[in-house]
Amino acid sequence: MTKELIEILDKADLFTKEQKVKKYKIESDLSKIKQKEELDQKFESFSLDNIKSHQNTSEYANKQIDELIRNKKLLQQELFFINSDFSQYAKLYPGGVYLLGAISGTGKTTTSAAIAHGIIKQGKKVFLISTEEPAQNILVRLACMELNIDFNKYINNPDSDDPESEKIHNCIKDLTKHINIFDDKIGATTIETVEKILYEVDGANEHSCVIIDFAQRINKSKNNPKADNWSIMYTLKDILTDYAQHAKIPVILMSQLKPLSHKEKDRSVESRIKLCTGLYEVAACVIEIIRIPGISVSLFHIEKSRFGRSNICMFAKYQNGKFITIDAKQFKELRTQQQLDSINTVEKFNEEYFGEE
Repeated sequence: MTKELIEILDKADLFTKEQKVKKYKIESDLSKIKQKEELDQKFESFSLDNIKSHQNTSEYANKQIDELIRNKKLLQQELFFINSDFSQYAKLYPGGVYLLGAISGTGKTTTSAAIAHGIIKQGKKVFLISTEEPAQNILVRLACMELNIDFNKYINNPDSDDPESEKIHNCIKDLTKHINIFDDKIGATTIETVEKILYEVDGANEHSCVIIDFAQRINKSKNNPKADNWSIMYTLKDILTDYAQHAKIPVILMSQLKPLSHKEKDRSVESRIKLCTGLYEVAACVIEIIRIPGISVSLFHIEKSRFGRSNICMFAKYQNGKFITIDAKQFKELRTQQQLDSINTVEKFNEEYFGEE
């Protein structure tokens, strides 16, 4: 065999080997592509229901899967909280319990009306349990928000000859299609009544939210007439704990807080809820409403949130029943206009900010 022939055969053998390597690489790449396609198909056809039907799935796994399905539904059904700015940090999810606390006279009813109005504007329906303000007043509040009219001018004289009064009445007629109000005219709302309303409203699938304004006014029990306020509040906590496990709509609970003085060290909402600190535990989101003295601005402090960031503060200017978000610069300008910068010590500010016991 000549040298030239040997070289030709070697080259042919080398070419064959190169072709085999290339073929193996191509086959390997095709295999990876096929595996990826199979995985993609699995992901596309992935169903938690299929897993649940597997005979070997444990009871614990079933519970976890149910929770995943429920959380997915929560994300799909979120509602705005007051406005889109607030909703970045405190969206309303079905089954969630939201605790909003404020000291007496600093915005619980105003805020509950603002929340109701925001949900109505999304085309949803609200059920409001009012233990303090009559239904007519609440409807006037909501109508004034919708029409951008000063509520204070009409709350005590809704039947005046003012042209705006007719607009308010017409607006109320429309609002009644989107809100049901259970108002407590004689202070007789029992804890059993509240429990019944919660479950009936949730089961009816007509409303998107229940608002209770406010917790501490629920101070009677039909089943136990001798029950004190403390025990009734803890019964409410147990009711809400059970409700949150399976409910389809959120509950917003307005709560009264104890006022603070500059001597107080613990300013948390949990330590200041009147009668029942346990309400803090069951709440998925806890917000304190603080009215800034001297100007129509409220500070909303998100102290706790399972659905977003905690320890967030937002300023909102109150105008014709609505809360309009403002930034720190705008807040400083408002304070300067009202000469509130004269409050230049922490002690003085805290005293006027929170009040004293």
